Amino acid sequence: MTDPSPPPTPTRNELLLRVAELSWRDQRRLGQRLDLRARNERAVDLVALAKEVGAIEARIEVRRASVPQISYPAVLPITARHDELFGAIRDHQVVIVAGETGSGKSTQ
Repeated sequence: MTDPSPPPTPTRNELLLRVAELSWRDQRRLGQRLDLRARNERAVDLVALAKEVGAIEARIEVRRASVPQISYPAVLPITARHDELFGAIRDHQVVIVAGETGSGKSTQ
């Protein structure tokens, strides 16, 4: 059985593009390491940095996949006024929603 060949070493510019898609905190931390790489060729192992970026990207994908889907059940009376409520929220800093008990105000 032969060992698979190692992944190609990414370039600094490729990593910069990937880092730009991460959180501000990760951008700053990893960007500083890449800046160090620009000043001293041996200062940063790009393969190790690429693995770290990949792990962060994987965490971001898990987080994005866990965001619940928003739904508006037709059984709630407030759903009929969905568009009107969205418009009010979009256009006004404060919106007070009033209605009968059981109309779905808290649920929505």
